[in-house]
Amino acid sequence: MVIPTTDYDAEFTLPSKKVTDMLLQLSNFGDHLNIKCSEDCVDFKASGDSVEMRVNIPIDDMSSYAIVEGEVFNLTYSLIYVSKMCVTNKLTDDIDFSLSNQSPMKINYNLGKDSLLMFYIAPKISDD
Repeated sequence: MVIPTTDYDAEFTLPSKKVTDMLLQLSNFGDHLNIKCSEDCVDFKASGDSVEMRVNIPIDDMSSYAIVEGEVFNLTYSLIYVSKMCVTNKLTDDIDFSLSNQSPMKINYNLGKDSLLMFYIAPKISDD
């Protein structure tokens, strides 16, 4: 199976331990994960009936961060599936995330020795 090369508009790398802990906490607040990327930071948010949890990740706390200048992304994914894709922090020290409005989000584990583990998940489609 050949996966076409995609140019993503936002890419960032976070420590896998922090991602795992953050997603476990967010899962207590809802089933949907909203990821908002801007030039200043990345926000992860989960909300339920009357509760909300938001995690603001400043650029300085990321291992790497790149975004198309002036762009803001606000995409929603199934928190259950994203959590399953990021459930372990034992594969690598960092997890790479790649986002675009036109493509599924790519979650990438660099396993070393030219080995990669990649997951793709499409954003939820709004009922509006």
